[in-house]
Amino acid sequence: MRTISSTIRRRAAPALLLLLASCGGHGLNRTPSLNVAGAALSDGAPEFALRIAQQQIAANGNDAEAWVKQGDSYAAMGNPFQAAGSYRHALSLRSRLADAQMGLGRLALQQNPAEAIGWFQKVLAVHKDDTAALNDLGIAQDLAGQHIAAQASYRQALAIRPDLNAAQVNLGLSLAVSGHARDGVLLIQPLAQGSGATARLREDLAVALLLDGRDAQARDVLRQDVPADKLDDSLRALQRLRIAGTGAAVP
Repeated sequence: MRTISSTIRRRAAPALLLLLASCGGHGLNRTPSLNVAGAALSDGAPEFALRIAQQQIAANGNDAEAWVKQGDSYAAMGNPFQAAGSYRHALSLRSRLADAQMGLGRLALQQNPAEAIGWFQKVLAVHKDDTAALNDLGIAQDLAGQHIAAQASYRQALAIRPDLNAAQVNLGLSLAVSGHARDGVLLIQPLAQGSGATARLREDLAVALLLDGRDAQARDVLRQDVPADKLDDSLRALQRLRIAGTGAAVP
């Protein structure tokens, strides 16, 4: 449901988005140069990825996947208007290109979750088992206050890929903010306490614990990553998410 660290993860609704985790791209085959651009994006070098995509476009202006990669690069650089233009141009070349639809859906998440739902549903109409689209659809539904539908989307993704941690965490958070915090904790806790746990996962667990009224346990979890002199500030920030989470419009 990508923070208070950085991805779910975006006022009330955007606050939960700051906690929800998006999955990776749709994964269509690309030219070697676009694969390099994808690697650059994964490594946090969107400017380099943008140069590669633009070189590919200069060589072949009808390469829809290069336009998508340009959109991904602009999105990663915080330029949503340029990103949207690139995705829409890609769709003008290939009207059902899932990566372009996913890109537009993710751009719409914070400001217009209903629009985002539409884009992810377009992807799923063709790729019904696309777990990234199912997970992101769940995030959009949560942000639109459609928690039951969101939980169904996450569960569908997990039925296809039981190891999809992003969907499991998002399901836990969705349950927690919709009045089932204890169930949410049970889903997030094994991941947050496992050998591969990250500070972000522990933060998600702390949110679920706060929503379940277990403030002391949440403090203990945060203590693993937050300096003692910052602990109270971090706890208050997460408590604001708890307050936001009582609203029907919050995921």
